[in-house]
Amino acid sequence: MRKYLLLLCLTLLFDAYAILLGQTPKSDRINLTFKNEPLSNAFKKIEMASGYKILFSYDDIKSFSTTCIITNSTVSEALTKVIGNHPLHFSIKDEFISVKANKPATVTPNRQRTVSGFVTDQEKMPLVGVSITVPDNDAIGTISDENGHFTLNIPEESSVIRATYIGMKAMLVSATRNNLTIVMEEENSQLEDVIVTGYQTISKERATGSFVKVSSKELEYKRLSSISQLLEGEVSGYTDGFIRGVSSMKGELTPLYVVDGFPVEV
Repeated sequence: MRKYLLLLCLTLLFDAYAILLGQTPKSDRINLTFKNEPLSNAFKKIEMASGYKILFSYDDIKSFSTTCIITNSTVSEALTKVIGNHPLHFSIKDEFISVKANKPATVTPNRQRTVSGFVTDQEKMPLVGVSITVPDNDAIGTISDENGHFTLNIPEESSVIRATYIGMKAMLVSATRNNLTIVMEEENSQLEDVIVTGYQTISKERATGSFVKVSSKELEYKRLSSISQLLEGEVSGYTDGFIRGVSSMKGELTPLYVVDGFPVEV
């Protein structure tokens, strides 16, 4: 009995001495329950139960709370449960526990390179309005200008670009070098479904007027002095600069002539 009382007195004296030194005696196991508890309060309770001093910045944890049951856990296990999925981490050194916010992941910007080139048809004529895109990302794209030239910034890892144009076969072109020359081929199965107005290429369903295209091949054997004379016999209903059956309240009755993309007067 005397030995038990002596041991109890020594324990109390040790605890009192620790308190005088500003320390709380450590406990190997922690039992706590939290329900929507602010993390700052939870850390204080773990401090009291464990004897460790927990260091943290209030700004890092002020918006976080915890709900959990800690049963017979070490201080490390308790903190892991309390922190849960919050973007925090902790480290233990001697009598102190440091809780810090996770550093945001560093976002590495996608490195890009520039690809440029020239788009023509099979007759080496420049094509305007050809769509140039990256196959796996249509958001990265451009169109060729009036001279058939294009410039596009693509991800460094992309090795192929795609060229598309109404009435032409879509093409996949290697983009491993610069100053590309893309020669597009006609898609015969689609030519009957589109109309080239001189300004744009549109589908028949979208065309609201009447269009006729006369190629240079059809005119090469004619030796006449004016465009009007050249077109007679080539365009249905066309005579002396007028087309039969055309009527309008106030609109222009004469046809619009477009040669190689440019309107001309006859």
